[in-house]
Amino acid sequence: MSLKQISKSVQPLTAPVFKRKYVKLGRILSNWQQIAGTEFEDIATPIALKPRKIKDEISFILHLSTSSANSQRVSYQKELILSRLEHFFGERLVKDITIHHASKSAETPLFLQKNLTESEKTYLSDMVSKIEDDNLRARLEAFSKNLYISEKNKRT
Repeated sequence: MSLKQISKSVQPLTAPVFKRKYVKLGRILSNWQQIAGTEFEDIATPIALKPRKIKDEISFILHLSTSSANSQRVSYQKELILSRLEHFFGERLVKDITIHHASKSAETPLFLQKNLTESEKTYLSDMVSKIEDDNLRARLEAFSKNLYISEKNKRT
């Protein structure tokens, strides 16, 4: 299974969620390869886009997740990523980038584990089990659990 096939199957799942609530973050996630370029697409992942209001002007802070080994590299290139985001959106919507260290030991956040039954966890794990890339598989599994919980919470 190639990455292009995976991205084609993830896009239809994420599009309805991002259209409703997280339009700008959805655009960043959908186009991260184009925005980040080859030097950052694999080492930094957008995890949140939070608004910040200063003097009646709303700007955004992009939160990126990266390993501690790559955090300094990403930190040094914040302005490059910000200028690429400015080019992508056509204006400087994202004013700053915050870097978070991804923990390899905690593959699934505790708040996700509390909201899924064992059978639901197994089902979602089985969906991505054939993906050979460990990093991609872990990210897709965490993403699918988060999406599943979000949809599950809407129904209740």
